[in-house]
Amino acid sequence: MCDSKDYIVLAEEAPVRISWCKHCKTYSLVFGTSYLSLTKQGLSNFKEVLEELKGKNFCYDHFGVNKALLRNNRSSAGIYLSKKEVSSLLEVIEQGTTLKEVYHVLYQ
Repeated sequence: MCDSKDYIVLAEEAPVRISWCKHCKTYSLVFGTSYLSLTKQGLSNFKEVLEELKGKNFCYDHFGVNKALLRNNRSSAGIYLSKKEVSSLLEVIEQGTTLKEVYHVLYQ
């Protein structure tokens, strides 16, 4: 397990935060109470899934808000996301990956 000093917060816009672990070379994406640890390719794949969501995917009524359900093949119940939440995630992922590249150029 990595020490907190290994993490660099790249971007944050409540309730989304993306960090980079210098030790294990992975991204940590926190969205509310959900946590994802992703490789560079995994983050790219997740971003692609978010970008491909269409209006028809937002078909689950969750307390009066239409949301899309993202599920994995594991036992996880999944994550419900509104269009606004998807937009926030994409924005923070874009900011975070850009700042990670700047960090890499400056400090590597």
